[in-house]
Amino acid sequence: MEFSFNRVDESQPEKIYFTDWISKFMEIAPKRLHKGKNISETTIKKYNYALNNLLNYEKDRKKRLLFEDITLTFYFDFVDYYKTTHKLGINTIGTRVKAIKFFCRQVELEGLPISQHFKHPEFVAQEEKTEDIYLTNSEIEKIFKYDFTGTPYLDNARDLLIIGLNTGLRISDFMRLDLSHIKDDTIRIKAKKTGKIAEIPINSQIEYTLNKRNGNLPRAISEQKFNEYIKIIGETVGFTEMVVCI
Repeated sequence: MEFSFNRVDESQPEKIYFTDWISKFMEIAPKRLHKGKNISETTIKKYNYALNNLLNYEKDRKKRLLFEDITLTFYFDFVDYYKTTHKLGINTIGTRVKAIKFFCRQVELEGLPISQHFKHPEFVAQEEKTEDIYLTNSEIEKIFKYDFTGTPYLDNARDLLIIGLNTGLRISDFMRLDLSHIKDDTIRIKAKKTGKIAEIPINSQIEYTLNKRNGNLPRAISEQKFNEYIKIIGETVGFTEMVVCI
């Protein structure tokens, strides 16, 4: 039996290690085009989240991922790791897996030896359907009036929720609101998904929220933390179930 021992060229780690390749990819991502258009900031953020998750996974597993390591075994372990250890939701993990599959396709296009398991039907970005729950005016008022000053992170999340409920904006839109979007007691913002300009009058609850913060908006947080915090808010004010998808 004959063995061939190939030396690894560590001078180009991006041609050997999966996360090194992604890091190199992210350096030029803002200049890349997809269907003739620049990759959006939102997509770049998703790629960065996936990279950070992979780096954390490598650190905990004490292993640097080679291209050939991106197998079904890796997939099952990665999903279980973030589901059980970090308690990430199915949709959040699914978003990370979508990014990983995208990276695998790009690695393959460069002719590098990526495992072909990413094409397997079981190597899938799982999703679970979220429910839209429409709160009554009295329920919104209850959330609005509850005293969360003792827990600043919940106070901030509640104020974000109040703005979201009163504007009808998607999370991706109201999380990026800043004072430049407010003029003449009206919020004006271009929706990311539709590209349409939304004009929303500032009502008494939004006005109170702004005045409470000396004219400033509540601090933006990640969608994952927002969903986590509003569930706590719902339980705290006495709702038995609260899943708000804005």
